[in-house]
Amino acid sequence: MNILKKSWLLLLLLTMVMGCLSHTVVRWQDEARARLRAKQGMPIPDSIIAKSDSVIISKTGLDFFHNYIHRAKYDTSLGQVFDMPCFDTHPAKALLEEYPNDPDVPYTVLYRFNIPGRPWINEPIRFYFDSIGSFIGGRPQEIPKYLAYPDSCTFGMDSVTAINIARKAGLEEGISPWEMSFGWSNEGLMNKKYTWVIRNTVRHWEGRIIWIDPNSGAVLQQGKWTVEQ
Repeated sequence: MNILKKSWLLLLLLTMVMGCLSHTVVRWQDEARARLRAKQGMPIPDSIIAKSDSVIISKTGLDFFHNYIHRAKYDTSLGQVFDMPCFDTHPAKALLEEYPNDPDVPYTVLYRFNIPGRPWINEPIRFYFDSIGSFIGGRPQEIPKYLAYPDSCTFGMDSVTAINIARKAGLEEGISPWEMSFGWSNEGLMNKKYTWVIRNTVRHWEGRIIWIDPNSGAVLQQGKWTVEQ
């Protein structure tokens, strides 16, 4: 009887401890959200803006940067990051956990890459900096490398031309309209390139994909997609 009573008391104690820990974590997350979101709209120091701009300019050159890349939005909160599905693996989370009382962690600098007359180009470039201006995350690889490869940064091929190229390459019409998108790809032969991606559906669970260079019109790669049955 005493053993059962002790086991019950131990279980009750563990339940209370777990409840307190869970409540503490939720409260910490809520306080962190509130603290960081309260700083939305506050300007980032010029030194961080200059550092962020310089990363892009080093790859695009000054003229390309001024003409086609614009700082769309920036703030000092993690509001957007908290709401992202990948927040648990986001580099900003580790920084926030290391410095939970620092209200200036981190800075977010967001740009938009677009070229007038080419509406299919509307790509984000986003950087994260800590409170002392050190780079902690982002996707700098998606910056157009105009200085090194100017011919790969015209992106003059529109969706109609890309569709015609896909047809000539043998992509079947399939059983539903094609899906297509323009964006950055890290797959196979398209590694670190902007491409047109076109996908058909030949059965309800499978189809084919084709990647097309938006500058030269070359078919970079073809493949298949399937859904496990």
